[in-house]
Order: sequence, then structure tokens, then C-alpha cells
Amino acid sequence: MINRFRREVYQVLEQRADSGMGLIDALTSAPVVESPVGLSESPLFRCEFSSVYDFLKSGRMLYFLLRWVLCRNQPEDAETSAGYEVYAVDCTKDPAPEAETLPDRGRSKKGSHTPVEVGHVSSWLVRLVAKGTSWCMPLDIRRVPTERTDSQVGREQVAALATQESSRSRVVVADSLYGNVAFLAVFMALQSV
Repeated sequence: MINRFRREVYQVLEQRADSGMGLIDALTSAPVVESPVGLSESPLFRCEFSSVYDFLKSGRMLYFLLRWVLCRNQPEDAETSAGYEVYAVDCTKDPAPEAETLPDRGRSKKGSHTPVEVGHVSSWLVRLVAKGTSWCMPLDIRRVPTERTDSQVGREQVAALATQESSRSRVVVADSLYGNVAFLAVFMALQSV
């Protein structure tokens, strides 16, 4: 299964595929990443060190195909509940307070007693894989632009999930911040989620 998955991910890399796969291998095996060029020192990165920057600058990935590859390669023994596939949606923050030229940086606050963070927010839609663990299979990751909300982007991800073929119905779980019409309205139109 892993060899098929790697071949399919390789096909998703439209330009600089060898460098891209080398970076993926280096990233997934590195305990800490201090710089992009540091990844070129990994024994799994078999290209020249300048290939790191070549891929970051000119490499391209077909994201719609990557989503299909991730959906197609879900573990067969992934968690179910009463016969339903179980998914979760949530956001993570990527603080970048020093990156003043980073496009579309936003200000966000997790709770009333936490400091304001400046950076990007990403919305994750994942398949829960093993009960009682944090192991999950990412299916869709999208940046939340400053003019949109977590709920709006999460709604789009759930709608896209509904278009993916599956032999089972699906359940999507989310925390209480998604308990609003911007997110929940999508479920009125879906049959299998």
C-alpha cells in the first residue's frame, strides 16, 4: 500500500517531482526542521541542496489530485462508529509575528484570556483512524483567508468530502466553535454526511 501511495503522490507533483518527494521524505523523518536547506542534509534527500529551493520556488503540486490520492488511500481499518466513517474538522494557527511581508496575515485569538497571534490559520479535515489515539489521516488542508471564517472554510471542506465516493455514510465531528449556521447549513443539503 505504501508503494502505491508514494507512486500516486509522485504523480501529483507536476514539476520538480524528485525534489518534492525528497523533501516529503526528509520532512516526515526529521525530528526538527530548522531551515529548508537543513532538509537537504537528510539521507533521504538524494538531490543537490539547491534542489530544495528549486522545488520551493518552482515546484507545483496538483492539489485536487492530492485530495483524491489521500481519500483513495485511507486505511481500511480506520475508525467507524455504528458503521459510519468518522471525520473531524478543526483549525490550527501558524503564527508568523515577524513576517511583516507575508501576504494576508491575520490576527486571531483562541480564547478571551489568550494573547492575540499574527499569522495564518489552516483548516484541517481529517479521517479519524484509531480509536483512543490522535492518529488521523489528513484529507484536506486549506488556508483560511482573513476575509473568511473557520466555519466557512470548514463548510467547503465538508461539501467536498460529500462528493468523494464511499460505500459508507460519514459523520463529521467538530468543536463548539462550529455550532453556527455558517458551518451547519451545509448538512441540510447533504445525503451521506
